[in-house]
Amino acid sequence: MCLPGFLDGGNYGHMQAHRAYVAQRWYLCVSFDPPGTFASPGDIHLYTVTNYVHAIHELIAYFWNKSTTLLGHSMWWTIALLASFENEYIEKTISIMSPYDMATRYQDKIWTSRQTTWYRSHTRNMQDNDIVHTYSVPRSFAEDAMRYDMLQELQTSVKPKLFIIGKEDSIVNPQEAKAWYVCAGEPKQLVIVDAYDHNYRNFPEVIEQINKTVEQFIGEQPWDLVDVR
Repeated sequence: MCLPGFLDGGNYGHMQAHRAYVAQRWYLCVSFDPPGTFASPGDIHLYTVTNYVHAIHELIAYFWNKSTTLLGHSMWWTIALLASFENEYIEKTISIMSPYDMATRYQDKIWTSRQTTWYRSHTRNMQDNDIVHTYSVPRSFAEDAMRYDMLQELQTSVKPKLFIIGKEDSIVNPQEAKAWYVCAGEPKQLVIVDAYDHNYRNFPEVIEQINKTVEQFIGEQPWDLVDVR
């Protein structure tokens, strides 16, 4: 299951490329538009961490509770991680340029206003078309996200975890990402790719590096990873 980043859609270019790559290797792979965004029904108030995790559980059940690997870009590997703590069918998680401490991120870096009615507006467009979506995310999103402190569960999780870090990611500090990798329980693997843009969907060479890394991780020998730079 490929999970798009914050306010991104399931059919963004990098999600399509990851799905196609693993599908060619005989995996069933799906993405979806998170609740309240793009083609998913309902308004933006449904866009919460809690609802996103529920949607993952529902999709796994819909596809007959098969063994599942979750790949998440940016903030939504955090969602994948949360879901993996709760769902026995999630066997592995793949992090692509992801922040991990949602509580600190939303309290100190993004949502600094204390006004409970405050909204943050974001614009998004699907790749290869001119349709622009504007989402005004309510503060209730941040309040829901800040409920989740994953450090202890990350440290004790025994499910395989792949951390992919962008070499010069300007959105998620590579050093901070490495610090969370260090905290994570074994088994785990760290790979650095030549990504200079956090939103790598327009960079085929980065997508190719990530796809090769993912293939090794989900293959028969997932820990024989090499740096593919």
